[in-house]
Amino acid sequence: MSGTPAGVLVALKLPGPTSHDVVARARRLLGLQRVGHGGTLDPPAAGVLPLLVGSAARLARYLTLGDKEYRFTLAFGCETDTGDQLGRPVRTAPPPRREALEAALPAFTGEIRQRPPAFSAVKVGGRRAYELAREGRPAEVAERRVSVEALTLLEWRPGPPVEALLSVRCSHGTYVRSLAADLARAAGSAGHVSALLRTRTGPFTLAAALTLDEAAAALRAGRPVLRPPLEVLYGRPRVDVSSNEAEDVARGRWPRGLAARLWAAGAGAVEAEPGDAAVVYEGRLLAVAGRREGRWRWTAVFPEALP
Repeated sequence: MSGTPAGVLVALKLPGPTSHDVVARARRLLGLQRVGHGGTLDPPAAGVLPLLVGSAARLARYLTLGDKEYRFTLAFGCETDTGDQLGRPVRTAPPPRREALEAALPAFTGEIRQRPPAFSAVKVGGRRAYELAREGRPAEVAERRVSVEALTLLEWRPGPPVEALLSVRCSHGTYVRSLAADLARAAGSAGHVSALLRTRTGPFTLAAALTLDEAAAALRAGRPVLRPPLEVLYGRPRVDVSSNEAEDVARGRWPRGLAARLWAAGAGAVEAEPGDAAVVYEGRLLAVAGRREGRWRWTAVFPEALP
């Protein structure tokens, strides 16, 4: 097997640094340049930030396109241009009653439309929206469809200030800052996110997360900090192959009968990443297979999985 480490460091990002800052520090910690992340967290936010190390970086889209869970505090009375506590006030309104917020929640579950904040990484005319906003030329970002599987009020804080602690389970592309502002408006008020914690990205939860200081201490003690790349594909179809088949896969060839086994496992039903499957040899991720334009293709092959 390759001597280059590959896997997932489930980092616990703290408020303050950017996601890029966390990646840069992880590169120094691991002594590797090939480190990426599985979904940006804004600087004020905290929580699960999976870092994909070595060849596992090729799996990043399976995390960025996966669902996520958050806890966030919605502070009432003031809406900001960024949607969080760092922005400038753009609208004020009295806080709502708890009953008004609870009545507004059902409209924000299922498939909904939302407009990403002006301060976001969405591209407008080839530029990032936040770049234009910082130049004093905020663009109106187009609405998009997102899916909110669950939105729950966990705690009502009568204040002052009046705040609500909520949890949300949502699809990729969902902006919690937009969700919070829209929810406050629907309750007859104004509001912004004053605290945000990502509790899950794909299969990775807070229970598995380490701060980079904790990861550094573990490495000094000789303890592993990387989780197997196969965990990124948790819940997707899986096909195990024999040693002879593994040799073919490692060379980019298709073993006889593998396509039928992938179909039987449930892969290929959707011609996009959700229909992809893990091809596994002796418990290690050997390849990712998917069906594109009517043909089976290798999305990624990891020959280093072979002994």
